[in-house]
Amino acid sequence: MASCPEVGYVSRYDVVERESTGRYARYDMIIAQSGIKTVYKGFDGVNGLEIAWTKTVLTKELLKNEEYVKSLCQEANILKSLKHESIVKCYDSWVDFENKIIHMITEPFFSGNLVRYLNKHTFQGNTIIKNWCRQILNGLVFLHTHNPPIIHRDIKCENIFVNGKTGSVKLGDFSSAMILDDKLMIPPEVSEKVDIYDFGLCIIQMFTKEPPYSNKQYARAKAKLGVMPADLNKVTDPVAKLFIERCLAPESERPSAIILLDHPFLAQTVPTTLRARRLNLRTCLRTVSNQVDRLQPKTFKLTGEIDNNGSISMSLLITFRSAKEETIQIHFSLKNDTIQEVVARIATQNGWSTAEATLVSELMENRITALKSSDSRWSCF
Repeated sequence: MASCPEVGYVSRYDVVERESTGRYARYDMIIAQSGIKTVYKGFDGVNGLEIAWTKTVLTKELLKNEEYVKSLCQEANILKSLKHESIVKCYDSWVDFENKIIHMITEPFFSGNLVRYLNKHTFQGNTIIKNWCRQILNGLVFLHTHNPPIIHRDIKCENIFVNGKTGSVKLGDFSSAMILDDKLMIPPEVSEKVDIYDFGLCIIQMFTKEPPYSNKQYARAKAKLGVMPADLNKVTDPVAKLFIERCLAPESERPSAIILLDHPFLAQTVPTTLRARRLNLRTCLRTVSNQVDRLQPKTFKLTGEIDNNGSISMSLLITFRSAKEETIQIHFSLKNDTIQEVVARIATQNGWSTAEATLVSELMENRITALKSSDSRWSCF
């Protein structure tokens, strides 16, 4: 690929802050911002990696809520202990006690969270949704079978982060996470099934691009009543709909993450791009000569005859600069076809330029005119 400056290219980032050892540098570039958290772009000078540097500012009002402050401090420590491909990597964290700021160093996600990604792009088919679901469920299996088990408790598209270059997604923001330790008093309504229900709501949003409920507490109240979100009816894939219904079933009937991984909706599909990568080198090199031929000027020669049914059978001979020839058979109905539609279809299939399509249209028009004028039966068409 040719080396050229990227759009928005910056020759050098200005470092505005470093941690005590000097390893991590923070740039004055905000990646994301939400409430008390601001995420900046940064750099790991030891490993040569781009990082995300999150600063959580603890205000005086917030410090009054000791449980919440505890959960914020706990988030980084939980993340640092978890090593899984579907969970955001946390490299380091520390607390600035003087300025009341929690600092956390994680892997960056420049494509943002899933809400931003869904709103930014249009997807074809359900393949990407299936891939996301598998990755998220694998992350939940890891958390729920961890020793001790961990419940995320805030699964939502805002907390699922996307790597747009690989199509991978990871669970982040563990500030609401709860560790199911036997030594702790766990509320009876708290279990891993909470994560499964929230995951089901996420799938609806993957399809509709809108959250089914604006309030999570309201959503969980509906769940206890066995009421399905109205937006579920917008999911037209019947297998996907059944999969979501299993996630949103009453808690006693709601399956675990590991069981959901075996659901028919998640049957493996291989994207066409992956199949293309399996072509061997010789096949790829043969393609190159064909591509070069089609990029160069070529000559066209059209012949054809009219039959008794009002159709013209034409042969378009294309001669490439390499002397290779290719023939396209064209069947043209005087009653039903137009030159513009026929040529447009062939041009699209063969990747012709506008000039080439115009030339073939002129050849076809001249040929059809000549054939009609020589046959009185079709002169009126």
